[in-house]
Amino acid sequence: MSAAPLEVQQVAIRVHGVQYTIPRPNRHADLIKALIKNGMQPPIPGGEAQGFMLTDGSFATRKQATFVAEKNGQLKHDLLGSVLTSEDLW
Repeated sequence: MSAAPLEVQQVAIRVHGVQYTIPRPNRHADLIKALIKNGMQPPIPGGEAQGFMLTDGSFATRKQATFVAEKNGQLKHDLLGSVLTSEDLW
């Protein structure tokens, strides 16, 4: 029996080595709002700190997740930009 393919599961942000996630169909902005509401002080990191959680529980940057989503046919259309956004998936 082969393992299930690795897929992009939900948005994620890493802050000081801790990974925060929120279920789909939420977006990174929704996660940022939830973090601030729960006491995290802005600014919330962007860039490489924003990415996605994969089905194996690992964190992938937007660039890394782009390859995973393309390989597994998860994109609902061509990328809106140069790297993956939740809008490209759901």
